Amino acid sequence: MQDIAKDEEAQRLADSLSHYTDGLFRKTFTSPGELRANVKDAVKSVIQHFRYPEVDISMIQEKVQHPDEIYGETTLRFVLSPKRVEEVIDPVSLESDDLERNLMGLGHAPGIDLFSYKCSKGTHVGINEIVILQSDERRGGHGRDFVRLEISTTGIITIDTNVTGLSKDNDRFSGAMAIFEGDIIERLNKCFAFASAFLDEIDKFKRYDPVLYNASLGGIRHRTLMTRPSSNGSYSMSMGGEEVVIAFDQPRVLTRVELASFQKYTDATLALFRRRLRR
Repeated sequence: MQDIAKDEEAQRLADSLSHYTDGLFRKTFTSPGELRANVKDAVKSVIQHFRYPEVDISMIQEKVQHPDEIYGETTLRFVLSPKRVEEVIDPVSLESDDLERNLMGLGHAPGIDLFSYKCSKGTHVGINEIVILQSDERRGGHGRDFVRLEISTTGIITIDTNVTGLSKDNDRFSGAMAIFEGDIIERLNKCFAFASAFLDEIDKFKRYDPVLYNASLGGIRHRTLMTRPSSNGSYSMSMGGEEVVIAFDQPRVLTRVELASFQKYTDATLALFRRRLRR
């Protein structure tokens, strides 16, 4: 409150604001410099609340280097983490039915479709993470639909899913020799959609903004990245072997707005996979 002479109405307002606090909840100032100093002191404790360490980027890179092995198929690993290190999920709630129900609901939601109602699932709770595993080989020409979802108490989302063996026809040969770009895009879209919906669910006010993202392909073996199946049934053999191909040299920083409109980043991820597999 500025320390100047006040007319009757202004004094009445000042008295009403200060009557019960005896001046404890306001200060007076006479110059812009004093006002600036008072504001700085007042917000110091509030700002302190938001000072958290940032996640170790090397940890994100370590995670993308170890995708799950899925029945000899090529695996896409998707990793997304809040940039700030903070407890996002209460460890006590990891075993709650509500959390599992919410994750299952999001995973099956139209427009996300990370999980399939046709496949069985199991849930495992660790010390600091919850894991939902959708394991399904569905042999006999129906394709496979494997998903492993892990969410840590610090909000790190790790998803493994197969990007080969998805074919619903009987052409198992093409799945053994090729990775189709459309399948990578489809799986990435599901991962991004789930991650965006999950963060919107637990963090409506966007405290955890921005986030870090990276992805990798493992189990490539002799498969070649292709836009579509070969018209004559012949495929070249890649020398990828057991190498894990990581999309970005450093995790990408995404705002929550960018995460919600993720198509740009699925395209960018595919472009990096294409470039690296060409070498």
